[in-house]
Amino acid sequence: MFLNIKKKFNSQKMLFVSIFWGSMAGVLSQGLNFITNIFLARFLGIEYGTLILYSSTNSMLQGFSQVGLNIFATIIVSKNLHNNKDRLGKIIPNLYYIVITLAIIISSIFLLINFFQLGRLKLWETNSPTFLFFIILWFITSTLDILQVSILLGIGAFKDIAKVSLIKGLFTIINVLFFAKLYGIQGVLIAYAFSFSISLFFNFIFLRKNCKNHQLIIINKVNYSLIKYILKSSFPIFLATLVLIPSQWAINYIIYNKENGKLALTIFGIANQWMILIQFFPLQISKVILPLLSKQKQNRIEFRSTEKIGLIISILISLFLISVSVFFEANVIKMYHLNFSTAKWPYRIMLLAALFSSVNLFLGQSILANGQVWLRTLVDVFISLSLFITFIIILNNSIMLATPIAYCVSFIIGSCLIVFLRKK
Repeated sequence: MFLNIKKKFNSQKMLFVSIFWGSMAGVLSQGLNFITNIFLARFLGIEYGTLILYSSTNSMLQGFSQVGLNIFATIIVSKNLHNNKDRLGKIIPNLYYIVITLAIIISSIFLLINFFQLGRLKLWETNSPTFLFFIILWFITSTLDILQVSILLGIGAFKDIAKVSLIKGLFTIINVLFFAKLYGIQGVLIAYAFSFSISLFFNFIFLRKNCKNHQLIIINKVNYSLIKYILKSSFPIFLATLVLIPSQWAINYIIYNKENGKLALTIFGIANQWMILIQFFPLQISKVILPLLSKQKQNRIEFRSTEKIGLIISILISLFLISVSVFFEANVIKMYHLNFSTAKWPYRIMLLAALFSSVNLFLGQSILANGQVWLRTLVDVFISLSLFITFIIILNNSIMLATPIAYCVSFIIGSCLIVFLRKK
């Protein structure tokens, strides 16, 4: 029996080592970010809801600029790393060209929307050139940094990602403490801009090192045929983003502009923070497994074995963290200086949503690795529609519960749908 266990472990040794370093990166990144957000929620009070809206806006702009490359980059890098290094040397710089160009275009468009309040939209409650500069710097650096992390994941540089996560996390805490006390919520966004600039710099250094180690010769030349291929291949992933992220932003924007909206968004943001905390192990496992599954695509036995191990680990970790979070719910809510009776049900509902979200995250990555990109897109479209429709229905009855219930229902529908479609 011992020999069988040892043999099984050795056959999946790369998987477990990758999961360890991938999880370490997540622990460092999310753990330090978690500590920072506890301070921010306590310090900002209901203005934390404003920060949630700004963060949601930043995520939406990222989605438009990355056009699905935050996921597709990992897949295409892992597939070409050993089989076609010459091609990969051309692919990497063109990934940068696409994202940089789109980030500049998107930031320009949304600055105009904010300035002229087109469609009565006010994305940021300021027209201060200095503040808007830091908002755009935060957006561009975070967008490029996500691309770099995706490329590093494809290379398998999990240890380097963990190192940068530690550096960024510590720098963010110091930055946020300093700038938040000086300038309030605007100081927080200034701190984010500096932190992602640091992360972008170090990830770039490690990316160069890994390219050198793998003998990748980077050809810094615009290749229009390659750009066309990349955009065409990533389009299904982008289509899902195009539907899902604007829906999430719209929900936050609608809540924010309602009476007691800042408080509702603050409570949701804190509950969502715990959902993200529960998600992060399954998320890191799925990020680690994506390049591995991409390589095992032709070997169905290895593919299913790796997928099964990852899914079981993800569910068990999620259940454990949810149980602990429920047991200590009074302490958690008190830690944020929130009223327990007001915050307890949004908190509990988001914990339930976390379980189904973890399943959806993992199986979604597995589908992408299997080349079923349009299937993942279809699931995300249904998640988006169910999210927005449920939100509108519940909003008339409860502003506090509308967003948590909408997320929970959408993730349940998404998980059931993804399991059903995979069997077809």
